[in-house]
Amino acid sequence: MNQSREPEIEHWQDRATKLGSEGLTLEIIVSPGSKQEGFCGTRDGIPVLKVRQRPVDGAANEAVLKCLSKLLSLRLSAFKLVQGTTSRRKIIKIDGNPVEIKNKLQAFIEEIK
Repeated sequence: MNQSREPEIEHWQDRATKLGSEGLTLEIIVSPGSKQEGFCGTRDGIPVLKVRQRPVDGAANEAVLKCLSKLLSLRLSAFKLVQGTTSRRKIIKIDGNPVEIKNKLQAFIEEIK
């Protein structure tokens, strides 16, 4: 059973993040209106993030950025929604050390397996 999960994590690393010199972009799938906030797994190799806010007037988008800021211990201004303002699938640009950010994200994904 462990063997079936390992390729999913490798797939997440390859597909969900693109490293840059000053940060990275992260593709996520958002599950709005949830009781709890945080990563809850992956879908098609893309991390799924639950947020409490409903997708009304951009509230869920703001909640996504705030949740990521809290989880990754980075300032809110380090996050920018690049694509997906009206979609559950979003691309977020995160400013900071790309290796540190990717390691923190990896820890969350491993924690939920």
